[in-house]
Amino acid sequence: MRGRGLGARLYAATLEEIRRHDVTTIRLWTDTRFASGHRFYERLGFRRMPVLRCLADATDAWEFGYRLDLAPVSSSGPAMAPS
Repeated sequence: MRGRGLGARLYAATLEEIRRHDVTTIRLWTDTRFASGHRFYERLGFRRMPVLRCLADATDAWEFGYRLDLAPVSSSGPAMAPS
């Protein structure tokens, strides 16, 4: 389903919901091998944090941390995510 806009639509719905709860920061972790996912998050405004973590589990995977700071929702309407 890649390239059909499903991820962007899911993200938009999620963003709408979290704004209802006054969330101002989104953080996520993604496997270092998923370059297309990294590009997707970066297009949405996420910035890679200067940290890696190792999942000391059966996968032994390394992950990048990403962060997106959202402007607080004002009385004039919802804030937009940085682009």
